[in-house]
Amino acid sequence: MSGFSAIFQRDGRPLDVPVLQRMNEAIGHRGPDGSGSWVEGPVGLAHQLLHATPDALRDTRPAVSARGTLVLVYEGLIDNGADIREAARTADLQVMDGTDATAILLAYELWRDECATHLSGDFAFAIWDRADRRCFCARDPMGIRPFYYHLDDRLFACGSELRQLLHHPDIRQDPNEGIAAEYLSNAVTTVDETLYRDIQRLPAAHSLTVTASRHRGRRYWTFDPARRIHFKTDGEYAEALFGEIRTAVRACSRAQGPLGMELSGGLDSSSVAAVARDLVARGEVRVPTQTFSVAYPGLDCDEGEYVREADRMWGDRTRRVSFALPSKSAFEAVLAAHRDFPECPNGVAQRPLYKAVREHGCRVLLGGLGGDNCLTGHHVHYADLLKQMRLPALHRQMLADGVNARALVNLAVRPLVPRTLRRVRRMLRRGYPDWISDRFAKSVALADRLHPPQPVRRQWQSLAQEEIFRDLTHGWRYYVHETLSRVLAEHGLELRSPLLRLNVVEFALAIPEEQRWRGAETKFVLRQSMKGLLPEKIRTRLDKADFGTLFPRMFSQLDSAPVFQSLRLVSRGWLDASHVGRMHARLAAWEPHASVSGVAIWPLWMIFGIESWLTIPHS
Repeated sequence: MSGFSAIFQRDGRPLDVPVLQRMNEAIGHRGPDGSGSWVEGPVGLAHQLLHATPDALRDTRPAVSARGTLVLVYEGLIDNGADIREAARTADLQVMDGTDATAILLAYELWRDECATHLSGDFAFAIWDRADRRCFCARDPMGIRPFYYHLDDRLFACGSELRQLLHHPDIRQDPNEGIAAEYLSNAVTTVDETLYRDIQRLPAAHSLTVTASRHRGRRYWTFDPARRIHFKTDGEYAEALFGEIRTAVRACSRAQGPLGMELSGGLDSSSVAAVARDLVARGEVRVPTQTFSVAYPGLDCDEGEYVREADRMWGDRTRRVSFALPSKSAFEAVLAAHRDFPECPNGVAQRPLYKAVREHGCRVLLGGLGGDNCLTGHHVHYADLLKQMRLPALHRQMLADGVNARALVNLAVRPLVPRTLRRVRRMLRRGYPDWISDRFAKSVALADRLHPPQPVRRQWQSLAQEEIFRDLTHGWRYYVHETLSRVLAEHGLELRSPLLRLNVVEFALAIPEEQRWRGAETKFVLRQSMKGLLPEKIRTRLDKADFGTLFPRMFSQLDSAPVFQSLRLVSRGWLDASHVGRMHARLAAWEPHASVSGVAIWPLWMIFGIESWLTIPHS
């Protein structure tokens, strides 16, 4: 992935060029194919370049518009560049070349502050408008590409990674205790804050305009809940979804060099790989491809049997790479470099795969991220069935899932309780986990952070649709996308997720819930669309690999026991020592190959991650 930096001294002071250079050098790993900068008075923009697409070979970032009035730095992949260039020619604008950079610049010239709504793909960019003396920035609708920034009366600075901004002497490194509390609660809900008070993130589907005296942020896209897709048969839904996925995979397959494809053995990544192979066979994608998979020998989460089944059907040979967990010194080195919350164990284990993909000559890796979010369905579907008085269907769903009457109350009745009553109930209770100290929780208004007031409910076609959209735009999604971005960038790779392309997401949200979840089958329409392309063993599997046992293994690898015995978080008064002690005791009693059921692996990792982050010196 490429990367960028930008600084605008809003008070008019000349730019301190060495500061821009340090910010740019902090993400040098993002620029194996070169870097550059542009400086004029109080403004400076810099980039690091990865040639991920053929047209990127012609990139001269920072890119300058034909008339010289606009300067751009960005990272991303624009799918509809040809359409934008045609619109520009119609408007008598000069079209310099066929690069994505030119497409973004032309979109801004054509539509100004509305330009992001006309861009298809994923992107994060900053444009300095020399004529109007303003900086215009935008982030893609799903937040795939990261965008961090600092803004005060004197300074605006932004970049692709959080650590860049920490190199600016005017940006303080004070911890943001509110976000730290959300991590510790294992429930990150806030989307515009980071672990540092002075650094924010631009939320997905938002633009930001900054001048010397004003700034304005705005949402430029959201899903239309009134949109509904109706077909007569399951086959028609499946055919339509297949078309959307083909469009997304084709767009994401624009690559310089061979195309890497992750093949875990699960339904999502296998579907993406199957469609990509089909496009290659039809001549619609003309790059060599190679599938890669992580092997977990001896562990229950190993999915080798499914990978081998795909290889037999496709006549391929997937390169399998054994997982690896980092040493304590390697973990601490990465943490110190990024200065952010660390990767989770199930993500760290993928690093050997990324290394193998890059060694194969790939610069782009296709993955299945997104299927779990937009195609699985949601358990609040039970409440929809009860609300609609579809009692026979509700009974069939209970039988399919083995749900008893007691569980039905939580699944079907509780979500229908009016929000005002639910908020009153939370006020009467703690509203945050038991291991968080009361004093700390109150000091950061943690209950309000974890349960913010919801906007007036729009006309969603179902509760399930609303919850799926909320999951797609939740704070955890930012953590996933931004962590993957920085890790793959270290390996000279760009991750592309066709199932999170906007056309696929909008389709998945607009179909009836019965197409997402029917009986015991989740992702029903995806399974139907993959008939004949996937082995039946993969297409019909209902289980998922459980990577939970990687967590206690990682804790052991990092020698975490002494850390939990003397937590700074306890001495700071953030955590309740007795509760954390009991949680850690269950972890300490875990034995290899045993189930992690009963072990609070995710809360313990959140505690360990924030504790580790706090050990980094903060000025």
